[in-house]
Amino acid sequence: MSTTQNAKPGIIGRVFRGIWKPFDILRRVLHLLLLLMIFLFIFAGLSGSGLKPLTQPVALVFNPNGQLVEELSGDATERAYAEATGSAIPETTVKELVDLLKSAKDDSNIPLMVLNLNNLAGGGVSKMQVIADAIKDFKQSGKKVYIYANFLSQNQYYLASLADEIHLHPQGAVLIEGFGRYRMFYKDAIDKLLIDWNVFKVGEYKSFVEPYLRNSMSEEDKNSSSVWMGGMWDAYTSDVELARGLEKGSITNYSNSFADTLEQNGGSMADAALTAGLVDKLSQLSEFRQMIIEQVGKQKKENTYLQVSSKAYSSLTKASPKKSEVSKNKVAVVIAAGSILDGSQPPGSIGGDSTSKLIRKATNDKSVKALVLKVDSGGGSAFASDVILTALEEFKATGRPIITSMGSVAASGGYMIALAADEIWATPTTITGSIGIFGMLPTFDRSLDKLGLHIDGTGTTKLSGALTAGRALDPEVARIFQASIEHGYDDFIGKVAQGRNMSKEAVDKIARGRVWFAKDALEIGLVDKIGSFEEAVEAAASLAELDNYQIKYIKPELSFTEQLVVNLSTKAAGFTKNIDTRPEWQKGVAGDLLKSINLQLKNLNRFNDPMGVYADCLCSAEF
Repeated sequence: MSTTQNAKPGIIGRVFRGIWKPFDILRRVLHLLLLLMIFLFIFAGLSGSGLKPLTQPVALVFNPNGQLVEELSGDATERAYAEATGSAIPETTVKELVDLLKSAKDDSNIPLMVLNLNNLAGGGVSKMQVIADAIKDFKQSGKKVYIYANFLSQNQYYLASLADEIHLHPQGAVLIEGFGRYRMFYKDAIDKLLIDWNVFKVGEYKSFVEPYLRNSMSEEDKNSSSVWMGGMWDAYTSDVELARGLEKGSITNYSNSFADTLEQNGGSMADAALTAGLVDKLSQLSEFRQMIIEQVGKQKKENTYLQVSSKAYSSLTKASPKKSEVSKNKVAVVIAAGSILDGSQPPGSIGGDSTSKLIRKATNDKSVKALVLKVDSGGGSAFASDVILTALEEFKATGRPIITSMGSVAASGGYMIALAADEIWATPTTITGSIGIFGMLPTFDRSLDKLGLHIDGTGTTKLSGALTAGRALDPEVARIFQASIEHGYDDFIGKVAQGRNMSKEAVDKIARGRVWFAKDALEIGLVDKIGSFEEAVEAAASLAELDNYQIKYIKPELSFTEQLVVNLSTKAAGFTKNIDTRPEWQKGVAGDLLKSINLQLKNLNRFNDPMGVYADCLCSAEF
């Protein structure tokens, strides 16, 4: 009988077993702790915000971060990871800010609001006006709004002007520059690199391609831009002067006479702002904090006032949503924000396929009685725009109404996708139009020749290898491109004529790539009404004959795993929110210049229209 299975280990085996045993116990304990941590993270991810409801009066610190947008850019999981690692692009949605201001207005534990606009980058006058209206509504409840700032840029001052008191650091400044539209032009660089930048377009106002053909802005573009920028500047200055009780023209005079005013105030920018009536007091932060402490109380561990940030308060209101009546009737909202690109694209861009999928989702939802398309786009791929327009026409064919609500810009392809609507609504400062088509095909044969590189071969037809970028553009290909562009333009103005009940000849006169300001667009028939998004939704409900309805945002749905990743990453983001992960070369003035160049390269790289035809408009002003 074998005794191998019952044999005891030898002395060496017993020694190693004795050494291994405590390590094995430690391994099991650590494994258990790891599992417990994973379960805790999962539980935290699935649970709510973890924040306690407000039980006493506190100041709401309204601190929007980055650019104001209609929807956050990028895939939800990628964005959540970026936030967790501190590398996210700073953005805040207009809807989130408006929703939290509405909640704060009716919250007895929010007696006042403190504006912290240090991290606000901008986002267009129309978006700022929406936030401003929400702040005014907050003040209607009798609650005060204050702000303390070291420096206020033009866009930050627009919201700051609504405060009951503006406190500025004695060494601070308010800088108001006006609106401008400046771009980098590449013609000399392209010539020096021996690149032939072949451009095909229709419309003398289609200025998108100018930087590749010129070293300066054309007179047509200057004249057109001056009109709509002048309209936006009038809106900005009128709103600020009304909020501050200043005489008409005060803001323009402040900007134009800033050097004189500065000299008259001994070089003090803070005194200049105070003299001009742009701020109420020059104070130290400690003085401002004490003033707020006297109204809401002091934090126990820190020498500041009791407060809750926008992000924390937004999480609180989401965790405890207000109960509302459930209605079977829905007004669906599809957001179309960003560049229009072919295929499926993440939020923050408009994908021909992905946006059409959202529209079809609304089409197949029997509870949806009307659709509002919220557009904030300068356009992009003509093909993708047509795909989206077709999806909207399919919704309209079901007998349900569509309203287009334009944001800061709805031009070129952004205007094309608006055409299926029963009514097109613009905000008072919307930029629209730019009805035109272009295509670009750079060739590098002369650049390669200079380097001693040559391309040659043979093919079965005239078009064989004709689109090779290393060869000179064949005249036959040029004819093909130009014919395609002219057809695209004719198709575009035909769609406008049909959608707006105009003749093609009438459309051509107001098209040709020209950009229009909202009130002018209303006069020439490109839009039907001037009003807010909320008014556009009400108009959609009215067309659908709805007395009782709910708004339903149509968005991409996250899987359980994706939602879990988003929740966990959001938790982790709290540990990294103050970490700047950018390399040194991306910071400061040099970083800003490199960022500008990188943006231009990204604009080129995003062109993915399968036919190489674009309805795009770089029609935005610097804020």
